[in-house]
Amino acid sequence: MSRPAQSSTAPSTDAPATPPADPGTESPTELLVDSVTRDGVRVTLTLEGEPRTAAASWARILIENLGARGVRWAGGGCGDPGDIAIDFRAAFAAGRAWPGLLGRFKVLALGGGRFQNPAAGRYMGEALFGRSDVACPDDLRIETLRAGAALSLRAGWTGLFGVPGVPAPTGPAVVTGSFPFIGIAGVVGRDVTDVRAIEVPIPTTIAGAADRPAPLSPALAIDAALGDPQFAAWVQAVPESSWINPSVDLADGAWTIGLFRNGPNGELDLFGAVTVDPSGAITHRRFDP
Repeated sequence: MSRPAQSSTAPSTDAPATPPADPGTESPTELLVDSVTRDGVRVTLTLEGEPRTAAASWARILIENLGARGVRWAGGGCGDPGDIAIDFRAAFAAGRAWPGLLGRFKVLALGGGRFQNPAAGRYMGEALFGRSDVACPDDLRIETLRAGAALSLRAGWTGLFGVPGVPAPTGPAVVTGSFPFIGIAGVVGRDVTDVRAIEVPIPTTIAGAADRPAPLSPALAIDAALGDPQFAAWVQAVPESSWINPSVDLADGAWTIGLFRNGPNGELDLFGAVTVDPSGAITHRRFDP
């Protein structure tokens, strides 16, 4: 039932747009760089080496307005001009395929559609990296990046996820930088707030070694939950159109796998869940009447 934390540090002030940096001149660290240009905006993502499990790694995002008009974008929170996230679902065991509604639940619970990916981390802005007392406002501010200007953010990831943090698995991952683009000033209406993010994905590998093992794969935890007759019945009791959202949370090494849904007789916002320990055993059940 958790929500992803926002990265948090103030962006740089508008600066003249410059070409993406030459990786060979930046640092002895091997850099991974890619960029995407759309609607006159170039977004460049730079990884300062491979991400590492249970250790800090760093990335940078540069947003440049190459056009002749201002660009409207969705600000707010702690003021970051972009977001950098890492998806490491592919580093975990995928588990089994399930038929029907059970299979559909697994797809959604692993981040399919609009739902949260449970095997992911977000990079935190450099100014606040490592702090535990950060709370970004939950607000929306429409900002404008003027023509020829640029914004940038350097951010770090701890190599941990869950509460409290546990080591991410080593293996394949994708780091994605995104800019919350709304539109060209004067082309989109001032009342338009829908975001069409400009995203730059970089496939990479989480390296290193942690002092403790990664947790049970979320896919295997979901398999354990779906193998529980009571939870499977909860999932299949109503059609998918009556589901609200899956809930997949890691706390103290155990996964809680749940589903918010409506009832067959008009009941609203019901919740059923099981807790799966690191061995894959069900240790707790909760089902609303």
